[in-house]
Amino acid sequence: MKKRDVIMFVGGFLCGLMCLSVAIGKGKTVSIYQSKYKKLDLFASVLRYVENDYVEHVQPTKLVYGAIHGMLRQLDPYTIFIPPQQYKEMKSETSGEYGGPGLEITRKGKYIKILTPLIGSPAMRAGLQAGDWIMRVGSVNVGKKNLLEVRRLLRGRPGTRLVLLIYRKGWKRSRYISLIREQIRLRSIRVKTLKKGFHVIKIKSFQDRTERHLKEALNVLKKKGAIKGLVLDLRNNPGGLFDQSVRIADMFIKKGLIVSARGRNPKKVEREFAHKKHTYNSFPITVLVNRGTASAAEILAGALQDHRRGLLLGSLTFGKGSVQTIIDLSGGAGLKMTIARYYTPLGRLIHKKGMQPDVHIKSRRSARLYKAAMYYLTHKKQYKRLLGQGLPKNLRNKTL
Repeated sequence: MKKRDVIMFVGGFLCGLMCLSVAIGKGKTVSIYQSKYKKLDLFASVLRYVENDYVEHVQPTKLVYGAIHGMLRQLDPYTIFIPPQQYKEMKSETSGEYGGPGLEITRKGKYIKILTPLIGSPAMRAGLQAGDWIMRVGSVNVGKKNLLEVRRLLRGRPGTRLVLLIYRKGWKRSRYISLIREQIRLRSIRVKTLKKGFHVIKIKSFQDRTERHLKEALNVLKKKGAIKGLVLDLRNNPGGLFDQSVRIADMFIKKGLIVSARGRNPKKVEREFAHKKHTYNSFPITVLVNRGTASAAEILAGALQDHRRGLLLGSLTFGKGSVQTIIDLSGGAGLKMTIARYYTPLGRLIHKKGMQPDVHIKSRRSARLYKAAMYYLTHKKQYKRLLGQGLPKNLRNKTL
C-alpha cells in the first residue's frame, strides 16, 4: 500500500462518513461522522504528520496495521487482525499436519497460556502442562505478539530445536525448556477397554471426522458385546470444530437443546437441538474433564451434564465459550472476531466460568480417574445421586 493510496483511502473514508446521515426522531438528522466516527479525523491527522515529518521513513502499511492491532487489543484476546501473508497461511493449513511442539495456546493478559499439550507430543514429553505460561519463544518476548504470531514462532520444520521460557505457578523463577519439533498428526479418537463391556473413548480434539470415527468405534465395541458403560475422556481437549461437538452430543442425548449462542442482539439466538434417531442411551456415561478441557469440549460436557446424561469427574474446565467468525478484508487480510458466547441447555455461560465437575478428583493419573469412573458406572445408586451435583444449586432440581 503506497503513501498516496493510504492518504486517499483514509481521506475518502472520512469524506464518505461525513456525507452520511441518520434520522433521529421527527425531522432531526445527525451526521454519522459527527455522532460515531468523529475521532477518525484525529487518526488521519496523526497519520499525515507521521507520513510527512517523522524523523525516519515508515511504511504506510505498517502504520495502518499497527493502528488496527492497537484497536483490537482493547477487545478480547480472540479478536485479531490477520495480515495477508498470515491469513493465506492460515487458510492453506487444511491437512491437519504441521511441524511443531504440539501445543494448544491462548492469550491471558500479557503472556501466552498453554491450554493443553497434545497427547504424545514433544511438548507433553518435555513436561509442559495445561496452565503453564510461555514468556519467550527462542529469543522473542511474546508479550506484544498475538496468537497467530506466536503460533508461527512455535511451528517449524520437523527435527528443528525449539527453546521456550516457561513459568509455572509454584516455581520461584521461569525455566528454559528445550524440545525438538515433530510432525504433528491430529488423530482425534483413541479407544481402550477397561473391563468386558466397559470402555474408555478418549477424544483428543474435534476434527472434521471425529463424529464418524466415534460412531465407527462404538459400532466395533457393540459387535464385541453389549456396552455396559462408557468413559468419555475429554481431558486436555482444547476444542476444535463446533459442529462435531454438537453432533457427538446428539449421539447421546435423545431430545432437547444442546447449546445456544447469543450475541449483542438479545433477540437473535442460535440454537442446536438433539434428534431422536440413532441415540446411544442404553448405558451410563462418565465424562473426565480438567483445566485443559476447553471450547467445543466444554459444550459437549455441559450438554451431557445439564441433561443428566453423563457424570462429570475431575476438575474445573478452562472456560472458553465464545464464538468467532472470520471475515475477508481488502488486500488479502482477514479479521477474526468474537460475535457471540455459548450457553449450556440450562442457560449457563461457559465463557470464563467453565464447567464444575459433579465429583472433584485432584489426581491427574489416568489409572486413578479410570478406577473412579468404573466405580460410578458399576454403582447405579451413587451414579444417579451425583448426576448434576456440579450444577449451581438453583439448577440442580431443574430438568430438561
